[in-house]
Amino acid sequence: MNTPHQRQRARRPLLTTAVAAACLCATMAAQAATLQVKETNDGALPVQWHLRDNTVGIGAFTAWAMAGGQPQTQSVVAVMDTNIELANYDLKNRLVTGWDARNNTAYPTAWLLGASLHGTWVSTVLTAEANNGSGGAGVAGPAPVKVMPLKYVNETDMCGASIKPSAISSVYTATARALRYGIDNNAKVINISSGVTIHVESLSATDRVQFDQLMALFREARDRGILVVTAAGNLHYDADRHANERLVMVKGWDTLPDGTNECAAPRYNLIKWESDLNALEAGALQSGQAFSASVTSASATGGSNTYPVQVQVATMVPKGSVMFPAGLSQAPYNLDNIVTVGGSGLDGKMWVEACPQSVADFAKALGDTRPNICAGSTYGKVVDLVAPAKDVYVLGLNGAVSTIYNGTSFATPMVSGAAGLALTVRPNLTASQLKAALTAGVNKDRIRPGLMTTAEILNMPRMLSSSHIGIVNTNPPGRTAELTAPTWSSTARTYTFNDTVTTDDKSLVRWSWDFGDGTTAQSATRTITHPFALNGAYKVGVTVYDNEGNSRVSAREYKVYGSRRDLVSLSLAGAQPYSISGDLVSGNLSVAAGVLSQRKVTGTGVLRNSGGQNVTVTFDVSTNWFGGGAAGTITVKDPVRGTLTATLSNGSLSRDVGIDQAVGSFSGLTGDFTGAAFTVRDTDD
Repeated sequence: MNTPHQRQRARRPLLTTAVAAACLCATMAAQAATLQVKETNDGALPVQWHLRDNTVGIGAFTAWAMAGGQPQTQSVVAVMDTNIELANYDLKNRLVTGWDARNNTAYPTAWLLGASLHGTWVSTVLTAEANNGSGGAGVAGPAPVKVMPLKYVNETDMCGASIKPSAISSVYTATARALRYGIDNNAKVINISSGVTIHVESLSATDRVQFDQLMALFREARDRGILVVTAAGNLHYDADRHANERLVMVKGWDTLPDGTNECAAPRYNLIKWESDLNALEAGALQSGQAFSASVTSASATGGSNTYPVQVQVATMVPKGSVMFPAGLSQAPYNLDNIVTVGGSGLDGKMWVEACPQSVADFAKALGDTRPNICAGSTYGKVVDLVAPAKDVYVLGLNGAVSTIYNGTSFATPMVSGAAGLALTVRPNLTASQLKAALTAGVNKDRIRPGLMTTAEILNMPRMLSSSHIGIVNTNPPGRTAELTAPTWSSTARTYTFNDTVTTDDKSLVRWSWDFGDGTTAQSATRTITHPFALNGAYKVGVTVYDNEGNSRVSAREYKVYGSRRDLVSLSLAGAQPYSISGDLVSGNLSVAAGVLSQRKVTGTGVLRNSGGQNVTVTFDVSTNWFGGGAAGTITVKDPVRGTLTATLSNGSLSRDVGIDQAVGSFSGLTGDFTGAAFTVRDTDD
């Protein structure tokens, strides 16, 4: 799995051509007026770049306005995934009854805390409640799109982003139960932000029975008009090569595993096609024998370290395999209700991630000359369209974990949310019509590195204005300015705000500002300076008008603290507790995507304590996407206590690290803080 997922209803009669035409004409007439496109008041909206009405975003704001001018009815999207937090403040009003198919029981009324937040994150991307003043806005926006939680995998079934071999049969059984529940309980879209690759001919008799049962359910979903939206995966390879080649894993171990721990993880791994192996790797694949290598990498303290590594090369996926369920849209299955979603980045190109330095060092030691890309969107004819997969805002644990992640797992619910929105205004759409509307204007042949254009990215207004839905967009590109949140700077509570409006053919003439402190202002330019009398949090909004009277609205909350920088508190629990609270005066903390489910947290932050002294905190930590497995070092240099160190060994990191966001706790520490928790928190968050 990639990451970072009763009775039959009576069918409604189809509308006659004459009635359908009349409805379309009425819709067009109703939409003649200029749309009032507005952003929501959700706190995380400024970082939700994927929602924007620009060439790299999906046009959610305009789509919400287009759909909002129509009569709307509730639609239901089933999310087949891990746990979904039912009490989450951005989800609790957006859920219908679901089923825990993995444990074959009613879905729990309370969130069962576990290592995986994946299902919650996927659901918040899809339909987080809009305009509730906090969290983010789901792709469905204010439309009545509900999520049906269908749990088909337990956290204990997983090794990182993969299913344990011992759990595969149980997970397949749960997949069948989840599909059955969704089909029987009026889900019109099923989101599966995961997938496996299957070599059907090699399945055991028992596994083949399960595969055939799943195929029957996917065919029934097609016959019932249910759209299945699934992820392309994050391995950044050409899926068309499955027909003719083996996919191979090159793994490097400190020592070879003894086989007693099916989740034993290598220090390094590379995924390659068989024809891309060098002679040494190809020989190891054929013989099944490991070989030795020495990996030299830079040391955190300067210089370099050399590690002895045992290397295994083994088949990951046999020749002739099929992606499942993504590949069911292809021959010989040819299901036209399957939509496979790839990923795009902030630049409007295919999402890719460079290898972390440690993996690059491993590849160099093996003589690997391939491009330094270890993750990103999988591609090939199986992919129908793409959606943003880079730096996607997600929220879990009722706000305790709100962060940015990458992956086609999060591009997929954008497409599902768009499909759910379309069904609120056109509930009788068939799955094939809905797929055609979603992919209108997309050239599948271009969904490849170096060829993809922004036309292949999900475009919600284009979907709604397609021939199958027929809602006229009265604010097409070039008619109305697109607005992102204002930027600002501060000196003694005086803030300078700027907008970043772009427009094609109409002049911008007026900016109307509301500073959230009871004062407003008008300006003829995009920049304005405003003094705040008191410290505090203020919701600042701006409305921008062009010379035709079209407008866009953007609002964002700013925290006014005079000239003070971010205030950070840091605590170390242990035998000799340590804590500090002070200004973050400088730093370069960062989170980089690593191979598959790994994250790399690096950098240094400098805090100024109440005595005016600087305390330096340095992170060098790798952590698993699904929780657990954190390893690395944290160093604190304090002018009084001296240098304090914490070493993580199979610990956990509850949140990502960033200069402008909160950081949760690290557990599993040794060194100066054995068995303690290490916490850093931006108190402005």
